[in-house]
Amino acid sequence: MMSGEMKSVLDDVILAFAVSNTYVLPLCVTIESVVETAAPGRTYRIFVLHDSLSPANIVLVENMGTRRAPVRCIRIGHLLDQEAMYPISYFSREIYYRLLIADALPDYGKVLYLDCDMIVRKDVGALFDTQLDGAVLGAVKDTPGSSRRKDIEKGLGIPLDRYFNSGVLLIDTRRFAAEKIKERSFELLYREKRLITPDQDALNVVCWKTARLLDERWNVFWERTFAGFPQPPESAWILHYISPVKPWNSVGFAQTGPFWSCAKKTPVYSRLCDGILCRPLDRVEHVAVQGAVLYQYQAGGLGFRYILRLMGAWLSFKLFGKPESGEEQK
Repeated sequence: MMSGEMKSVLDDVILAFAVSNTYVLPLCVTIESVVETAAPGRTYRIFVLHDSLSPANIVLVENMGTRRAPVRCIRIGHLLDQEAMYPISYFSREIYYRLLIADALPDYGKVLYLDCDMIVRKDVGALFDTQLDGAVLGAVKDTPGSSRRKDIEKGLGIPLDRYFNSGVLLIDTRRFAAEKIKERSFELLYREKRLITPDQDALNVVCWKTARLLDERWNVFWERTFAGFPQPPESAWILHYISPVKPWNSVGFAQTGPFWSCAKKTPVYSRLCDGILCRPLDRVEHVAVQGAVLYQYQAGGLGFRYILRLMGAWLSFKLFGKPESGEEQK
């Protein structure tokens, strides 16, 4: 190295997810996409926040890590006041764990939180390096449907051009704690019983004036890409499967390709495929008629043996009115 020349050393990328046993398989695919797009030579520390993952699922998730991107599961359910959460207990506990990140990971000044129903298509180190310039967090502007716009503007008092999605959050943990974002958010959650997206709405009410809005390509919503929204899926740096329709519970949507391409590289691929084939038979008949499974196969999402199994189930249903195994599906 020449005299006076300085070597640039990048900070470790600190990532956090929150998951229940239900979402472990798609989380593995998301982690694979993070590792696959990681910059050579940089370290990524991945923390999975949970309350009651099974021992087998903890092993499965942590084995998704690599030497440069180790994965560690941390149980943080005790940080959430279950009794106080009672008024909003019909939502999954895990959606509130993003509010606990500053408490769960106090040794890190900046943490990038991602939902576990995403495919990362560009190195998230670039997102992690974004300067927040004094903002407590960075997030991507949401594009709510017409039914929500009045509620956001009138009910929450937030301008539409400042309302953000909480699926990708770049958090300054020191400022988050100092400004008591967690406490203020939960105070609102305890008081307001009819928030449509509780964690997201609470964070917006507390932070919308000072949050930094990030490049929209860091959080592209898959089910809205054909409805006139600005970012097509091809431009996504992070593709977010935000609707109840997910690649692992439905087939036949063009935007599922990135998910299945990544899933094929993971040890959970077969289990994800089996999950699709275990849909109720009326659903099996529907997707067969629509030709959706054929599309998925052509896109490389499902292997030939899975197509045969699904078509066998459909044919058995048409001929005998029951699954090919002779057992009723629930």
